[in-house]
Amino acid sequence: MRRYVHEVVVDTPPDKLWRAITDLRRWPEWDAGLEAIELQGELAPGGRYTLKPRGGPAVSMSVEAMERPGRFVDLTHLPLATMRGTHEFRAEPGGTRIRMIVEIWGPLAFFWDRVVARRIARDAGAQTAAFVRFAERLS
Repeated sequence: MRRYVHEVVVDTPPDKLWRAITDLRRWPEWDAGLEAIELQGELAPGGRYTLKPRGGPAVSMSVEAMERPGRFVDLTHLPLATMRGTHEFRAEPGGTRIRMIVEIWGPLAFFWDRVVARRIARDAGAQTAAFVRFAERLS
């Protein structure tokens, strides 16, 4: 299994970050690599949605865990591999620590790591900054 971790401390409170991460349909507003997200049913553990990257095929996703306001975990179901994305928001004396973890495993994990996971890890800083700016605009 490959694992990538990105951490940063921000001034934004965990509640705002939670509202932003659980508003899936609005993810394309802060993630320039996304075209659309279609939620199938209710947003809850076990719930499914489809994520459409810009210029790529739609991908099947599911929610693995939701622990308000500190943890959102989703799974990307790829051919012969699974990728887990974990977003954690933990209040601490200097602000809120955001930890983003990407893990990938399965028979073709080596391929999907090179095609998807490494790019996500490489872009984590810029993506997290855009996410925080979006969360700050929420009322």
